[in-house]
Amino acid sequence: MSALEIKIVADCDEKLVVQLAQLHSSAFPANMQLSNPIEYFMEGLREKGTINIILQSAQHGIVGHFLAYPQSWVFRELRKWDPAMEDNPKGLYLEIIQILPEQRRQGGATRLFGRMALEAKRRGFTSLSMHARKMNGMDEMIRKLFPESRFLRTVENWLGKGEPFEYIETPPRCNALNRRPTNEKELE
Repeated sequence: MSALEIKIVADCDEKLVVQLAQLHSSAFPANMQLSNPIEYFMEGLREKGTINIILQSAQHGIVGHFLAYPQSWVFRELRKWDPAMEDNPKGLYLEIIQILPEQRRQGGATRLFGRMALEAKRRGFTSLSMHARKMNGMDEMIRKLFPESRFLRTVENWLGKGEPFEYIETPPRCNALNRRPTNEKELE
């Protein structure tokens, strides 16, 4: 595997949006894909206050991406699919987790979670929440990385896609930070 670089992106450039849309089509099965990924990623990059973290390989380009919003921005919309969803003004909601299938189980997602936890803490968020896909084992990975996680409920048909997702809340303290570099410089 080639060397991987993690970085936070804040600029909405057209090339990056296209790369994120291509990653999305490779990372998710057809029934889980966004209907308009270009528009979705453009909005996610333009919104001030979002956190976009990418994982790049010199050889393969962008191989992973996490997008998070302040939970207060998204909880009303998410209630449509998860009626128990609540506002948390100090919460960060990890909306999209995408890793190329051939890059999975090689440590990239662990590094992205570690970096997201650091950035969430840096920005003053006290919790990180997400709906984690069960069919690909993302819920189990989160359980290992964030041992203080609270698995609050299973949503059987998340987003109407026919798959169960776990709703998880955790303090932004990642187990990966205990085994890996602990500051932003070392993670880059």
